[in-house]
Amino acid sequence: TGVANVILDEHVGTGLYAEPVILMQPYHGYARLSTDRKTIVYVPKIGYVGNDTFSWTIMTQRGQVGVPKCCEIKVRRK
Repeated sequence: TGVANVILDEHVGTGLYAEPVILMQPYHGYARLSTDRKTIVYVPKIGYVGNDTFSWTIMTQRGQVGVPKCCEIKVRRK
C-alpha cells in the first residue's frame, strides 16, 4: 500500500481463549474435540493396531492460528 511507520489507533485485544483445531484426520480412525473443547480425543477404527498420525493447531477466538503440529499415535492391543 506504500504506507510506512503507521500507528494504530485501536488495539484488537489479546485473545482470551484458544482451542485446538484438527487440520488433517488420522488414516485409521478419527480425531475430535473433547466435550470441554480443550483437548483432542483420538478414536481408532475397531480392531486397528499400529501407528497413526494427525495434524492439529491452536486457534484463538480472534482467528489467530498457531504453528501446525503432528501427533503420532501407537495403537496397541489390551
